[in-house]
Amino acid sequence: MTDTVYIRRVKKGLSKRTKRRRYRAQKGYSKKQDPDFPKIKHWEYIKDVYDKGLNKDFKGAEKTVLKLFKKDPNNKYVISKLISMYTSWDKLVPGESDRLDEAEEICELALKWGICDSSVATAVITLYGAIGKFDKAWAVFENAVSSGFADAPVYNSMMSICMDKPKYAEIIFDMAKKNSIVHMNLYNKLLAIYYKNGKYTEAEEVINNSPQAIKNSPQIRLEHFELQRKLKKYEKTIEEIDDFLSLYKDEKFHNEDYVHARTIKAYCMMHCGRKDEAIDEFSILKKNVEKTNTHYPRIICGFTFCKSQLTETEREDLLADLDFFGLATGRSMKDKIDNAIKIIEGQEEKTG
Repeated sequence: MTDTVYIRRVKKGLSKRTKRRRYRAQKGYSKKQDPDFPKIKHWEYIKDVYDKGLNKDFKGAEKTVLKLFKKDPNNKYVISKLISMYTSWDKLVPGESDRLDEAEEICELALKWGICDSSVATAVITLYGAIGKFDKAWAVFENAVSSGFADAPVYNSMMSICMDKPKYAEIIFDMAKKNSIVHMNLYNKLLAIYYKNGKYTEAEEVINNSPQAIKNSPQIRLEHFELQRKLKKYEKTIEEIDDFLSLYKDEKFHNEDYVHARTIKAYCMMHCGRKDEAIDEFSILKKNVEKTNTHYPRIICGFTFCKSQLTETEREDLLADLDFFGLATGRSMKDKIDNAIKIIEGQEEKTG
């Protein structure tokens, strides 16, 4: 080995050690405090992939997690990440099939060994929900609650698999409140479950009885507007939305909440007989809102429902947009789109 190569390697080694020392000092770690310090770079790598999204090398993350799993099969953080990774593998790595069987195998081992904390329980519940084993998920959830490590993510994960089970969702919500876990996501999920199952009165009652901080949050206020529209409180909703919109001064049509509120308002106008005002409102939204906005398909459907006579150009443009969004939206929105297409096609027959 030449002197030059040797010096270069020494410098490289010193550089790595310096970086480790600086990192350790920055994070407040010491070798005594953290015996696993040599693994820090692995932990940070996993966190970068999962939590920060700085890179999307999930195959590289898998290799790192498996190495750590082999070294320490009782490490709860590693187990939870491995289960989460395999549960969502087909979404994380486009073009590859799911790995639910592998995720379930790790779950069963973890539960058999009694390795469970909040992170593991959250991952296990999510997996069991994905493969339709609700009873097993419920057993893990109950164990987490009785063992005292059920935190907001555990309650959220259990609530997420109860979309068609409002009774269970109510039990989870009541248990969370009893254990002083008041979290925005829990309110959002319970309201979404009630909304999906047509329990609009119950949902409004939840909002009315919620803490003021949650009640006043933009997200919950928007949920409330949607519920009031479903309960046919149109004029009241329009009045409250006007008050809500007054809070927005700049960049209005680039703001998701602002667009959402104005869309609800336009639908309320349409339903309460103020059709001309609704057409104006939908026209403004259609002109100013980007097509990539979540609410744009709903806006063009409302415009179609309101406007009894469309020009040939409007019909062509709307049909092109509706056909496109019809392929990429959920069931409830697709029904609206299908109805809007039928209306346009009916107008074409009359004018043709």
